[in-house]
Amino acid sequence: NGSLVYLWLKPIARWKIVAAATAAVITVAAPALTVGLTLASALTGGGGGLIIGTIIGTVLAVIAYSAVFTALGLVTQRALLWGIGYIVIIEGVVARFGLIDKIAIRSYSRSVVAKITDVDIDLGTVGLPIAIVVLFFIGGLGVAAGTARLSRMTIP
Repeated sequence: NGSLVYLWLKPIARWKIVAAATAAVITVAAPALTVGLTLASALTGGGGGLIIGTIIGTVLAVIAYSAVFTALGLVTQRALLWGIGYIVIIEGVVARFGLIDKIAIRSYSRSVVAKITDVDIDLGTVGLPIAIVVLFFIGGLGVAAGTARLSRMTIP
């Protein structure tokens, strides 16, 4: 919306700008998605384990997606289109067939839910500690990529 130019002109560390933008996305998306998915898991009658797994998996997925899509927003003018394309094509089609499920954020969040609830879920094949570490790593990588991109951008 044109306000990024004003942030460039202030002596603020670039990582703080990207981290704040990611935190803003998490602040908006996490409650909305967590409430909806928790309600859906409660309505299935899966028990408390499913509800806890859903909450933890959703929050971790929101952290990873928010960082990646914030960085994507600094790379392209059409971040929403590319983000939807990633979710539909990579995570919805390609990862479902197991071709590149290791790069799908959804597979790691499903692994968290699967391991906490002991329910077998498609794409939930990674151990719980690995899934949690990878989701936080992806979040950190997204902030780092956004910081690198913002540092290289020039003021028009």
